[in-house]
Parts: sequence; C-alpha cells; structure tokens
Amino acid sequence: MHDGSGEGGVAAGERREAAGARSLEHLRLITDAARAFAASARDFRRLLPLIAARLGETVGDLCAIRPLSDDGQWLEASGAVYHRDPALLEASRAAWVSARQRVGEGLSGRVAASGQVDFTPRVDPVAFAAGREPRLRAYLEQLHVTSAMVVPIACEGEVLGVANLLRGRGARPYDEDELRLVQALCDHAALAIANARAHAALAREIEARRAAESRFERLAESGLIGIVVAGLDGQIHGVNGAVLEMVGYSREEILGGAVAWRELTPPEWREQDARALEELQRTGVVKLREKEYLRKDGARVPVLVGTAMTSSAAGETISFVLDVTERRRALRALEEVRVERAAAGQRARLASIVDATDDAIISKSLDGLVASWNAGAERLFGFTAAQAIGRPIAIIIPRDRLDEEREILAAASRGEVRRLDTVRLREGIEPVEVAIAVSPIRDAAGQIVGVCKVARDIGWRKRAEAELARSRDLAEAASRELEAFSYSVAHDLRAPLRGMNGLAQILLEDHLARLDGEGQECLREIQANAEKMGALIDALLSLSRVTRGDWRPERIDLAALFRASAAQLAAAEPARKVELVAPPTLFAEADPQLMRALFDNLVGNAWKFTAQRAAARIELGLERAGGAPAIFVRDDGAGFDMAHAKKLFTPFQRMHTVREFAGTGIGLATVQRIVHRHGGRIWAEAKVGEGAAFRFTLPGLAPGA
Repeated sequence: MHDGSGEGGVAAGERREAAGARSLEHLRLITDAARAFAASARDFRRLLPLIAARLGETVGDLCAIRPLSDDGQWLEASGAVYHRDPALLEASRAAWVSARQRVGEGLSGRVAASGQVDFTPRVDPVAFAAGREPRLRAYLEQLHVTSAMVVPIACEGEVLGVANLLRGRGARPYDEDELRLVQALCDHAALAIANARAHAALAREIEARRAAESRFERLAESGLIGIVVAGLDGQIHGVNGAVLEMVGYSREEILGGAVAWRELTPPEWREQDARALEELQRTGVVKLREKEYLRKDGARVPVLVGTAMTSSAAGETISFVLDVTERRRALRALEEVRVERAAAGQRARLASIVDATDDAIISKSLDGLVASWNAGAERLFGFTAAQAIGRPIAIIIPRDRLDEEREILAAASRGEVRRLDTVRLREGIEPVEVAIAVSPIRDAAGQIVGVCKVARDIGWRKRAEAELARSRDLAEAASRELEAFSYSVAHDLRAPLRGMNGLAQILLEDHLARLDGEGQECLREIQANAEKMGALIDALLSLSRVTRGDWRPERIDLAALFRASAAQLAAAEPARKVELVAPPTLFAEADPQLMRALFDNLVGNAWKFTAQRAAARIELGLERAGGAPAIFVRDDGAGFDMAHAKKLFTPFQRMHTVREFAGTGIGLATVQRIVHRHGGRIWAEAKVGEGAAFRFTLPGLAPGA
C-alpha cells in the first residue's frame, strides 16, 4: 500500500525550503537597498528616483514615491515614479507627481494622515479606476490595476511620504510576504530620506553661517559702523578701523592695554554703562543707547551703542558703535530752521488774523493746505485741529463749489480780500451756510505766503428768513381759509343742511305713500346732496385745523403710519386684493397726528383710484430727488393727465368726475398744507391708466431704525 504521509512530509519540507529561500532573497534585497539608499542619502534629488526604482523593480509593476511637505499638510508633486514598461513611464509621472495632494484627502492622503497601510491584494480594475480622483481615471483604466498597496514611509513615528505600488493585467496579486518586504524597504527609505533632509538642512545652515560671516567681515571692513569685541571684564579682544577713527587711538594702544577702554567713557556716562552691563548679563542683549566717548585729543564723540553676548561661557561680547556727530549737527540745524520758520510764520499769521472770536479762523497755504485751525473751526466744521491741519481745505468744500475756492485762493495770492455768503461742509458731509472773509497772509518781507479765512455760521439767519417766509405764507393761507370758513359758518350752512335732510327723511318715512316714484327719487337726491355738503364742510374744517392747530414734531415711523392707514381701508373692504409694499421702518421728525392725516389721504387716494383693478399695488418708499431724500406713495391705479397737475393741490379741484370716483376735492390740499407746515415740498407724477406717484420731502429723514 502507498504511504501518502511520506509524500506530504516531502511537500511540506519543500515549502519550508522555498519559504526559507524567499526570506533569504528578501533579506538580500533589503540589504542591497539599504546600502544603495545610504549611499545616496546626501543627494535628495537622486534618492527618491532610486527608492521608486528599487521598489518598482522588486514588487512592481508601478511604484510612485510622494514626499510630505515640510509643514506636513501636502504630498508634494516633486516625487518619483517607476514603471516596468518604459512606454507608460511618462503617463505615470503625469498622473502621480503632477500636482500636490492635501494630506487626509484621497487614498494616499489618508494613508499619510493615519500612518497605516492600505493593502488591497485583489482589485476590480473598473471599480478601482472609478473610485479614484477624476484626473487619474483614464490612466488607471489603461493600467487595468488588479492589485494595490499604499505604504507610509515613516521614521520614528513621523510620516515622511507614501509609496504607491500597483500591479496590472497578467500579474499575480500581492501577498503578505511582499507587503512585509515593501514595509521593510520603506523603513530603510525613510531613514535615508530623514538623513538626506538633515544633511540638506546642515548644508543650508553652514552656507548661511558662511554668508553671515562674509557679510560681517565686509561690514567690519567697510568703516560704516564701529565694532568692538570685548570680555565682560572690559578687556578688548578686537576693534575695527571705524572705532579707531572715532577715538583717535591705534590698534596697538587699544589691544595692548596702554589705554583702559572704560576710561574712554566720560564719568557722567559710567553709571549708564554699569546698568547696561547688568542687563547684558541678565538678558544677553542691550538695546541701542546713547553715550559719548573721549577721543585721544580730549574731544567728545556722541555715539549710539548696541551690545550682545556672543558666548556666555567665554563671557565675550560684541558691540556695534555708530558715530552720530554729523546726525546731531544736522538735527540741531534742522531744529533751528524749524523754530525760526515757525516763529516767522506765527508772527505773519498773527499780523493777519482778526482778534479772538468764536468764529472759525483758518489759515492755509496758497495751494490750499490747512496750516492752522482754531476751536471755532472745530465747532463749525466738525474736524479737530489734528484732523484738519496738513490736509486740503477741500475737506470742507462741496464739490460744486471747488471752482469758487480756487478763485478765492487766486484772489488772495493777488493780495485781494474777498467776502461772500456761501456753503461749506460739516464733517465733510452736512451742508452749512456761512459768511466768509478771506485775506492774504504776508511774511516779514511782505510776501504773500498764505491765506486767512474767517467763517461765521449764518444758517440760523437763513433758517430764520426761511421760517419767516414760511410763516408768512402759512398765515396768508390760513387767513384765506379762515375767511372762507367764517363765511360758510356765518351763513349757518350746517343748520339748513340738517333741516333739509331731516325734513326729507320725515317725508320718506311718514308720507311715502303720497309720493310717486319721481318724488321719492327727488327726496333721496336732496338727502344725498345734503350729505355731500356736510362732508365738504367737514373737509374744510379739517383743512382749517391743519393750518391752525398746534405742531408737535417728534421722531416717528412713517412706515408704521402707512401700514395703519392701509389696514383701516382693508378692514372696510376685505374683498379687495391690494399688495402693500413698504420698508420695515422709515423715521422722520414730524407731527404724528398730521402725518396720520397725510397718510389717510394719500393711501385713501391710492386705494380709491385702484378700485377698478382686480389686483392692485400701493407702495411706500424713499429715494433721492434733486440731491435730497424724498418719500413717495405710488399706485398702479387710474392715474391722471399731467397737463392738469398744477391744479392738483388746489381745494375743490378734481382730476376725475364724481361718478367715476367719489370725493370732496380737499384731500390733496390738506396733504400739501401738512407737508408745507413741516418745511417740505410735495409734487406728483402720473400717467393715465398707469397710476400716480406722490413725492414729498421732510426734515430728518432716516431709512431704517
């Protein structure tokens, strides 16, 4: 009988022998690679292609090595790629090392972030390509990847890069032995990369030190600045020529000890030197300080000195010494010139500026730069002296008056004095009416060197004049309205109307059977006309109250009043479809009762004249008109012919017949009186069949809260 156990033992032995041989081969590969990596550790540019080639040749088909950036945030594009097939090498490089990849994104980025291997021995080529970055898909479809691994290249726990290895069509899958081999090779590669980076950093440091030493030597030899190398005990180890020139001693006298260095410091500066020495020992550096040295000829040399420790163990210091003799002379000369010019300028200005006043007093150069700015100017124009001096006078000039200012400067440069009423700006924004007097400023030699301007706020005067004119207009209007109203009341309109209406009602209630249809219709017409006359009298009374009542302005929200008027109308006609558009808030300084009457009339008008629309729109808003903010109430109703716009605000004047739209003809006259009483103006624009817009101005408008 055949003994199968013997054959099994032979097979097992053969497998062990093969495994041992494979292990020895892997060990040889690792050893050879480690030697090769170590030999290239000083040349980072050669090292990465070598690593890619060794890994690719050992466990290919493809190997891509991507190093991590210094900040650890990116896989760099400056990597290396190997492919067994030279025809695919360029495409492989374009795919793997053409762009940076953020750590944590994509498969390679996640391996770099986690430091963990991604091992996929069997891969669906189609799914593998579809699951990768879009830029890699066509290339991966061409490779037909069947097995893959991504291995971190890490040294002492720090990831330095990643290795991507792929096998394609016809190749067997990667196994665990090959994964361990790749990890071992990556460990040796990481050590070589770390060494290469350390070598590069050391080379950069050496080069930087050589460059610094070279710069220091050039500085020391240039004579631009003095350099003293000394011990903490005051012993001088070295000086350059600039220091010797400052103190007037030879190098032999200084270094040979014939002259004690500390004796070159005058007595009054030695306490400061002692404090500097304490600071140097404590912190290792002393900031720039002023002092003086005594020259061999007894003269004093003003210097700036800065000191630092070069070797704490050896107690050696280096000081940089700058001779500031010429600088001091120049500063003194500049200060003398500045003081003299300031004194001369002040004398010239004082000779031209009027006695002290609360008015704004400004002096400026002939090219319009502000030179002085008193407290009155600060109050009038809103800029402090610090904000205004040195800036163009145009900061307080409206754009449309810049030519006026240029003419004023030209006149002053000719020695002329100008006086005029004009407009300037407060804080560069708010117009303020002023009376100004402009005169030239002359220096001691009589030359015109600037311009003096005295400005006085005349806004109160202008406002008073405007208020007086407005009051006069209001009084005249009130007088006319009061006369008309008094006439109506004198003839006792209300009593006859009530009587007529009451008698007609009695006839209709008690004697209806005796009246034919025509008689009944006549009585109803009498009642309707009596009611119209009563409404007309009420409207006249309302118009009179607008002109004669107390005016109590306060900060109110016009948008809220608009919505309240519209809500009242909507409650009376709930079936109407009207879109109401208004800003959240629209504030102004106005009388709340008068403004409510204004919106009751304007919104009521819009509501009435849009009645024939199935879906109407009434809008409140704020816009600029003629450079000033204006409120508008706009509708898309019947509109009117602008040829008749002049009589729009006249009492009893109507744009439509009573049969078309009911009304008394007093509403818009009331609105105009309210706007005028607030110091504003009102106007209208319309087009027949397309709607109307009423715009008016008010003081203190402020859109929003």
